[in-house]
Amino acid sequence: MKKIGVLLIMMFTVVLLSLSYPTQAQSPQTFSNASVHDPSVIEVDGEYYVFGSHLALAKSSDLKNWTQLEDRVHSSNRLFDDVTEELSEALEYAETDTLWAPDVIELEDGRFYMYYNACEGSSPRSVLGIAVSDNVDGPYEDLGIILRSGMTPEESISIDGTPYDDIHYPEIYDATIHPNVVDPHVFFDKEGKLWMVYGSYSGGIFILELDPQSGKPFANQGYGTKLLGGNHSRIEAPYIVYSDETDAYYLYLSYGGLDADGGYNVRVAKSANPDGPYYDIQGNDMRTVKGEDGSFFQDEAIAPTGSKIIGNHILTSSLGEPGNSVGYVSPGHNSVYVDETTGNQFLIFHSRFPNQGELHQVRVHSLYMNEDGWPIAAPFRYHEDRVMEASVEEITGSYKLLLYSSEINNELDESISVRLESDGSIVGDVSGSWTVNGQYIQLEIAEETYKGVVLQQWNPIAEKDSITFSSIASNGLSLWGVETEDRILSDQEIVERIADDIDIGNTNEVLNDLSLPTDGGEGTSISWSSSNQEVVTDTGKINRPPFGSDPTHAILTATIQKGDAITEKTFDIYVIPETVKGLVAKYSFENNLLNQVNGEEATITGELINDEGGSISFEEGRRGKAAKFDGSSGVRLQDGLISGNTFSIALWLQPEELTSFTTSFFGSESPDNWISLVPAGIMERNDWMLWSGENWFDGYSNIELSLEEWYHIALAVDNGALSLYMNGELIEEYDGFPTVFQTTNGIFSLGVNYWDIPYKGLMDEVMVFNNYALTDDEVEEIYHTGNFSLDSTILDNLLDEAKQYLEDNRFTEESRKNLRDIILDIESDQSYLNNEELEADVSKIKEAIENLKKVHVDDSIITDNDNQKNEQVNSNNDGETEGDIESEGNTHTLPKTSTNMFSVLFIGLLILASGFTIFHIAKKKKNFKM
Repeated sequence: MKKIGVLLIMMFTVVLLSLSYPTQAQSPQTFSNASVHDPSVIEVDGEYYVFGSHLALAKSSDLKNWTQLEDRVHSSNRLFDDVTEELSEALEYAETDTLWAPDVIELEDGRFYMYYNACEGSSPRSVLGIAVSDNVDGPYEDLGIILRSGMTPEESISIDGTPYDDIHYPEIYDATIHPNVVDPHVFFDKEGKLWMVYGSYSGGIFILELDPQSGKPFANQGYGTKLLGGNHSRIEAPYIVYSDETDAYYLYLSYGGLDADGGYNVRVAKSANPDGPYYDIQGNDMRTVKGEDGSFFQDEAIAPTGSKIIGNHILTSSLGEPGNSVGYVSPGHNSVYVDETTGNQFLIFHSRFPNQGELHQVRVHSLYMNEDGWPIAAPFRYHEDRVMEASVEEITGSYKLLLYSSEINNELDESISVRLESDGSIVGDVSGSWTVNGQYIQLEIAEETYKGVVLQQWNPIAEKDSITFSSIASNGLSLWGVETEDRILSDQEIVERIADDIDIGNTNEVLNDLSLPTDGGEGTSISWSSSNQEVVTDTGKINRPPFGSDPTHAILTATIQKGDAITEKTFDIYVIPETVKGLVAKYSFENNLLNQVNGEEATITGELINDEGGSISFEEGRRGKAAKFDGSSGVRLQDGLISGNTFSIALWLQPEELTSFTTSFFGSESPDNWISLVPAGIMERNDWMLWSGENWFDGYSNIELSLEEWYHIALAVDNGALSLYMNGELIEEYDGFPTVFQTTNGIFSLGVNYWDIPYKGLMDEVMVFNNYALTDDEVEEIYHTGNFSLDSTILDNLLDEAKQYLEDNRFTEESRKNLRDIILDIESDQSYLNNEELEADVSKIKEAIENLKKVHVDDSIITDNDNQKNEQVNSNNDGETEGDIESEGNTHTLPKTSTNMFSVLFIGLLILASGFTIFHIAKKKKNFKM
């Protein structure tokens, strides 16, 4: 019995330890993402809908997995029967074809009211109106415009800024004091009154009281009460939420610019009343927050204000952690969802991401109140987060610490490493002290006191549940903490982990120079050595074999060292030969999808690159016929057209519709690593561009295309240097374009990709160049004539050499005739699309010349002229090399026919004499033996 009891105790102890201290990474959590800029949330029957700019719409049942429903303003968007007609007045006044951030609310009649807005973009010329629907996802019917802004002084006389009532306002619109009438949020206060807060930059943020029956503003309020801003301060996207927990109203705002370089970030202020006044945690009266008179985008004036809860940051992955670093770029334009049953709050916003350009997605983070009643955002995106009643023992350990800065710029606040010791001290990259009291944590760092909440969250960096905490100080800045592995590694363990993490890409098919790391972090160094410097050097520079050769192989060895600890890791490197250089595909769409370079036929796809079905027709185009893309089909080109980081694309486009993200030409090494020629740009930008994924790059043209017009678009990439052309002219140049195609089996298409709405319009004369960057002159020639030919100087020189032999009677007439026929054959069509064709003719003429040199005239057939020349050479030689004469300023070598014959006769006589001598010697020996 004692043994059984001991065994049970041991088993129970093991179970407890396994529950308390998980040592292995858990299964990674999955999320489904959607792109909705400026997401405004509403919950209906257990589904969460987010409405955004450009009439985007997505929904989710769990705030983690989103389904994209709409993403652009077009006649078929489900939210209106035809938005271009329904809201034509708004679009016409705002001089735009798109819409900005709307808000949707259900009023007492059970109908859904959409507060839509449109803005010109470069000025505050905007409208704000109301549309209504029986269903949250439409279709909505317009009820009319309630606000206008951006009138010129002349227009202010006749155009009313507040058409919701009978009073003409303002007398003269002033963008420094009056609002830009966009970014509405409509909400009920605790008394049941209905309000709308709105505004962006310009004159600031304003609030109007609305009639809960009609949804329109009560009369005679003008633009309403000003809450903050002015003088074009970069503050926008107001959102007000009442908290039962604190009996206060919270005004959420976005500071800065929304793009990746704009430094967008979310800040909050607090008030006892929905219409203010609002104060931040620092004690600033938000009514005073604005730039100086006469200033424009004066960020330094507003940066010290507002309580910052999320902004640019990166939580870095540490050695041995299985997940990647996690961070946001320009997170903002948030809404807040409050669960009426649980009281849980969620911050819903869009964000861009480090090294991913302007790509944006919806993100949801839990919101909590610290013990002083200030909102704080959880460090990681929402996934069954929970508040943790923590003890000193549970909190003690190592953490990533993220301290936010107040500046508005494109810099990322990066996590640092600290340890929270059991004695209440903080050591590491910063020092200080800490205490914990149940769910509340307090940290003292650099004379600032951060008060926050302890959480249990899914940690995508560690790929397991971890302790995190979020806090904010009286300086208005947040501080986050994320638990990390609390283990001291030996130097040998460190170098071995670094070795495991080294990744230099696909080494089985190397096309470009390799990027070889030399610093592994954690105090380690990495050195490299190659088994064959002719294949790849110690620095990763490769030497590709010539076109038509076999791949070459070498072994690269990485040596990782830290102190006396050392380890190695080897990589087999297979370098692929040079591929075709020049034009590899040309599609003229003469009632077919034929590649005129190699005769292969492209295939038709459905709405996505791998879908079947679809239909492509042909109409009159720029030159002959053109391909007609119907907005639900695309063309899959042959694989492997481009291999390497030097290539060019040229094509004619006549768009029938222009939609964000839609591609015209698409190429990918994988669904994560791709290029896309986008006629209508991405997100808020409408200029055509070359966009690249994974190592994100935005190659903007800064020129918008129009519908139903032909444009010739071309681009050239030359080892990272990108040139963009339109209608034969160079318009933009960029450096640093990433290497995308590092394989010989990339996938290419026209009009479709893996995700977005297909292209609708005409396309003609599509040309694809591999290993070749078009020059300015070549682009201009293609634009004007559609013609391209590779530089054939090397062949021209060989032809000139060959022609010199045609009248040279040292060679037989037959061999000269063969050479002449080959020259005529080459010159009959001497236009080369790529090096495969060119090198074939180079090889042909070289071989013909070599064959000619092997076939001389018969030695017995020597013309009198040749004999005379030889005699002249012999008589005039005077010690010079036999056969060299000066003729018309050039030196020629004549045939040495006579001299050669004499030498042959002389050698023959010697052989006969030697034979005669040997014969007699042999005969004497025979006689001696006998």
